[in-house]
Amino acid sequence: MSLRYKNLPSSWIEVAIGELCSRPQYGWTSSASVHNTGVRLLRTTDITSCGGIDWEKVPFCSMPPTDTSRYMLHSGDLVISRAGSVGTSHLLSNPPSDIIFASYLIRFRTIIPSLASYLAYFLKSAAYWEQIAQKSSGIALPNINARKLEMISIPIAPLAEQRRIVAKIEELFSELDAGVAALERVKANLKRYRAAVLKAAVEGKLTAEWRKKYPPTEFGEQLLKRILAERQKKWEEDQLKKFAERGKTPPKDWRLKYQPPQPPEATGMPMLPEGWCWATIRQVADVGTGGTPSRSDPRFFKGGTIPWLTSTVVNEPFVTSASEFVTPDAVAASRLRLYPSGTLLVALYGEGRTRGKVTEITFAATVNQAIGALVFPEGPRGLKAYLKLFLTSAYSRMRGSSAGGVQPNLNLGLLSSFCAPIPSFPEQHQIVAEVERRLSVADAVAVEVEHSLKRAASLRQAILKRAFAGKLVAQDPADEPASVLLERIKAERAATMNRPAKAQTPKIRPTANIARPAKNARKLSRKIWLARATIAAYGVNALADQPTFGRVQLQKFLYLAQEHIGLDLQFKFEKQAAGPFDKDIYKIESNAKQQEWFYPTGNRGDATHYHPGPKMQDRLAWAGRMFKKQLPEIDKLIKHLRGMNTHQAELFATIHAVWSELLAAGKTCGVDEIVKGVHAWHESKKRFTSAQIEEHMQWMRERGYVPEGKA
Repeated sequence: MSLRYKNLPSSWIEVAIGELCSRPQYGWTSSASVHNTGVRLLRTTDITSCGGIDWEKVPFCSMPPTDTSRYMLHSGDLVISRAGSVGTSHLLSNPPSDIIFASYLIRFRTIIPSLASYLAYFLKSAAYWEQIAQKSSGIALPNINARKLEMISIPIAPLAEQRRIVAKIEELFSELDAGVAALERVKANLKRYRAAVLKAAVEGKLTAEWRKKYPPTEFGEQLLKRILAERQKKWEEDQLKKFAERGKTPPKDWRLKYQPPQPPEATGMPMLPEGWCWATIRQVADVGTGGTPSRSDPRFFKGGTIPWLTSTVVNEPFVTSASEFVTPDAVAASRLRLYPSGTLLVALYGEGRTRGKVTEITFAATVNQAIGALVFPEGPRGLKAYLKLFLTSAYSRMRGSSAGGVQPNLNLGLLSSFCAPIPSFPEQHQIVAEVERRLSVADAVAVEVEHSLKRAASLRQAILKRAFAGKLVAQDPADEPASVLLERIKAERAATMNRPAKAQTPKIRPTANIARPAKNARKLSRKIWLARATIAAYGVNALADQPTFGRVQLQKFLYLAQEHIGLDLQFKFEKQAAGPFDKDIYKIESNAKQQEWFYPTGNRGDATHYHPGPKMQDRLAWAGRMFKKQLPEIDKLIKHLRGMNTHQAELFATIHAVWSELLAAGKTCGVDEIVKGVHAWHESKKRFTSAQIEEHMQWMRERGYVPEGKA
């Protein structure tokens, strides 16, 4: 082994981790369960968070091993994650007696128990993480195996010095931990403070004393009447302009066609400060949305110069640039509206926490249908700035008012009817100024807190760097050299390896009642079956840790791998309730179980899940050879499927199939046609609303999943 660490003290030595430990062990392959089976299953996700393990939150093992003692965890065990959060480790200290560890964890035990704490601190150091980065592999799900972990090099101090190093690290880290805990409390308090300031602002509490000192000359109700009158006047001017452009004389009573915005429901509304009134968003702003031009038409995006925004822009207070642009043809064909600078945008739907967020554009732009646009009447800045504060404070309430099933959404009706408290213009200005003053102080504190947390993390690494360079504590010439310690470890390790092995109970693997393929099943070449097994194993390895991943999602992965990415798998997908389905999945499962690539659990027809087997790495190596060119696209697909539940994956694949059929038949592929096709696929598909299907279509367009319509 080439030396990695330079200028170590003369009594130190550089070795591989494997030289200090007994043979590493992979964990037990099983899914987690909320039902008490008497055995808990420690997973990668249980050790990735900072601090200790919350044993009460560790789930039960759905299928405990016959010999639980083989996988039972004990004090001094080191577990290292081999996939997902690759390299993350934890040193066990007095774990509960019913804990075993899962297959994505690898257990290491030091030959000399007192080495465990020293090794555990090294596994937090930058030197360790640099080697993990070099040795881990995989794109969609980076991973590392036990052999590579054994080969990681570590500088070893004399045993007595190790104890001094560990004691010093613990002393310094305890001080750092106290400081970091205080900073985290400040962060949490700042978040609560911001929310409290916004709440007090829109309830009138922030300006209660100001109102006493400066009584309003115009109350909120009067302001609202003026705004409504100005909006009606603007409508009349626009109508007269249209009549003039057409060369027509306005008909009699044409003004009666104006429909004023509906006022809010008065019942059940909270009390407001004197001089304030309730108004709907529609009463004080023009509410609109946008659309998505067809990406298959080159006239709409190629050479575009008009900014076009999606709901991804709402995560910052202001939008200062656009990443996509459309053409005038797209504006005309999709009836897009160019919203002016200063328009507020509200996300009607989107992934994660997007829905309900508000931002402001600093340039004229068009938007897609996932955004609600609020255009305020020209005039004083106060109304828009105040309403932006209100909508920010009402984020949770707005999300709570969403409609829909699988993925609730806002819509223009809900947004338009949302009620806001309206004070006078001068008080709006005062509220905005007071909020900005207070939050600017909070923002400055937050920046300093983040800097302090980064400094603490850097200091922690600096301590570890000095510790494993022999510079944290003084050397003692009387200490036994690390080379002598290593010889003792080698002798003990050899003795351990040469001991007669205990008779082992045969390993009982999860069973699956897999039906054999029918005798008249179509004949496929060995190459195709191998390709199917390999891509299925690759998907299972990457997605098995997802709580909803099972047969339905594996089928959708295989469907999209063939129909979207273009892998030659020769599936013949049929229309089933859960989307595209090929019964050859049962033969793939059966072969995978026999070859120990992965194991299905549950009987045919039940909710089947999968767990990687001990020979999974063989299939992963084959995937790298068979699908080398397509791996980036495969990994991209896996990344997106990881964020979906079963229903979302089902809808994804079904829309793709319907879309492909329409394209192949040369038919129109608009939203209405695809919604109709999805609902006609199977009676159960009618649970997906038109809005959900349209949203998913937009998601597919944005991420490059529009099918090509293979005939």
